[in-house]
Amino acid sequence: MVRSRKAQVRFRERLFQAGVFLLPLICWPGLAHPFSTPKLVLLAALDLALAVDWLLRKPGHAASHMTDHERRWSVPPWLLWPAALALSASLAPYPSLAALLLAALPLPLFLEPRCDPALALAWRDALRWASTAESAIVALQYIGLDPLRVLGWQPESFASPRMRIYGTLGNPDFVAAWLCATLPLTVCSHRHRRLPVWLPATLQLLAIFATGSRVFLVALPVAAAALALRRRRLEKFWLAGLPVAAAVLWLSPARPL
Repeated sequence: MVRSRKAQVRFRERLFQAGVFLLPLICWPGLAHPFSTPKLVLLAALDLALAVDWLLRKPGHAASHMTDHERRWSVPPWLLWPAALALSASLAPYPSLAALLLAALPLPLFLEPRCDPALALAWRDALRWASTAESAIVALQYIGLDPLRVLGWQPESFASPRMRIYGTLGNPDFVAAWLCATLPLTVCSHRHRRLPVWLPATLQLLAIFATGSRVFLVALPVAAAALALRRRRLEKFWLAGLPVAAAVLWLSPARPL
């Protein structure tokens, strides 16, 4: 009975891990939106699976993994996520439901691993390997050997060479944003000693620079600071980042939300 229970838990972890791994990579050439639509469908399926999993679990199972410190500090920061989405949607002249869903549906995927440490480790590895695969695809696109052509994808021709680097996310800026966000996971992962950490991290850095996106000018210093301070108890100091982020958004020459 115990072995059966462990097998069920392991299958659950592997199932969700596979879904998270596929999330940045899934695409379907031939659709009107070949990159965002498959990801939107997969996100909705993962959220539905999480809801079913939560209903089938024993009450209090997830909460039992959380310490008093996590219960105290896990709520205020992540509330900024839906608040920012609501503000953006309310101020946008032409709000897009699909774009809003694509940004809001990952929220349950973020909250669930905070309540389940085993799932958090599984998803960390999934994101790390997915980012390595994304970086490899970017490298192939950079040298003109786009693997998506095998699936029937015929990209548009642009004057700028950076536009041929769209990975599986449809835009070099989106690729750079994803790889910058997951770079700390790649750098801090030490579970698989067979592959030196510096190898996928270097590949990921080269892929970020290959996109030609300016997002790394802000993202990489923030990631470096987060890595340097990750073992310190900062609690309320994340609040200091809010006026800095507001100032950066105000001064940025980028397009508005």
